[in-house]
Amino acid sequence: MANATADAAGAEKEPPVDDTPDEAVFALIAEDYGLTRREAEVLPYLARGRSAKVIAEALFVSESTIRTHTRRIFEKTCIHSKQELIDLVDKY
Repeated sequence: MANATADAAGAEKEPPVDDTPDEAVFALIAEDYGLTRREAEVLPYLARGRSAKVIAEALFVSESTIRTHTRRIFEKTCIHSKQELIDLVDKY
């Protein structure tokens, strides 16, 4: 029945657009800014807005370690917030 309604309207649904950056973008940012391997592992989580607790659990390290990696990522990329990091990723 739903197809009949869509056909009657003459419009087809387009597949949703995936705005999630792929791993190549994160690798490029890590290389451009000289991030360590571990900082590069943390980067995608930060860019997706994950908390230090969630990242720590996923990577099996302490929240303190994640906060240190986050601080160093921010220093190396000359940014000051997660939103600025998301904007940086979007530019790539």
